[in-house]
Amino acid sequence: MEKVLITGGAGYLGNVLSRHLLQEGYEVTCLDNLIYRQDYSIFPLAAHSQFHFIYGDARDERLLKEVVPKHDVIIPLAAIVGAPACDARPFDTKTVNQDAIVTLNEMRSSQQKLVFPNTNSGYGTKSGDYHCDEKTPLEPVSLYGVTKCAAEKAIRESGKDAVVFRLASVFGVSPRMRLDLSFHKMVVDALTNKAIVLSEGNYTRNYIYIGDIAKAFTHALDHYGEMKGNVYNLGSDAANISKANLARKVAEHVPRTEIYENGNEKDQDVRNYLVSNDKLRKAGFEARTSLDHGIQEVIKGVSIMLRNNPHRNV
Repeated sequence: MEKVLITGGAGYLGNVLSRHLLQEGYEVTCLDNLIYRQDYSIFPLAAHSQFHFIYGDARDERLLKEVVPKHDVIIPLAAIVGAPACDARPFDTKTVNQDAIVTLNEMRSSQQKLVFPNTNSGYGTKSGDYHCDEKTPLEPVSLYGVTKCAAEKAIRESGKDAVVFRLASVFGVSPRMRLDLSFHKMVVDALTNKAIVLSEGNYTRNYIYIGDIAKAFTHALDHYGEMKGNVYNLGSDAANISKANLARKVAEHVPRTEIYENGNEKDQDVRNYLVSNDKLRKAGFEARTSLDHGIQEVIKGVSIMLRNNPHRNV
């Protein structure tokens, strides 16, 4: 039974991954500062004998020196996520998304496995490439992308083996739900306003179901010997879709939803690319959860949340 340390293990992705790893027989330690007061989301795992919780900050070097050596696997999920949150807290963004990852990587031994989630948000921006694979230059324009890509670079140049995933835009329910994600926001707007307003709806994005991400992480651990030292795009080829077409899919599931294009507004998120996930498929893993399944799941989850508070839309 391998012992896994997940920083940010009580977050949106961390919650789902913690549960999946426990189901797969791993011993899981979640290190989280509960900045979003999400103790409720991780509380049920206290009943699991192989789950442990450490309240702390992923930047606390003294704590990391004590905790890191006790684990076989390190998964650093703690991060300030998304352009608005990063712009509002630039110091925290750099120290959590970049500096803490560098420190964590320096502290671990070369025998400890590391699986690092970067973002694919750097593709198709400055380079102008529309068709992107792992060889496409990373040229992020947001502070979020810059710090995550800097952390990836540090890991890859450290001389220690790791598996790096470049994640597509995520969708799916989690005990620590996020409604600010673009996919989820479309569903919320459809349910609450019967309208989805788009800017530059022709922009193409790649998406991935949160449960498929958790499965990809366990696949990487099961095949670490073959996959280490490599970078893999982690998305679904079937979920390369324009914002306008995704909105149409949401509208199919939420009747009487109108879609409007705001031609006077520019999208601050300038990503527009079609991402290849072929390398990861050749390594034995393929994301299979459809966008329609995700829309149905998110509609069900958001509807429950809205019943509790009809005015809740963030």
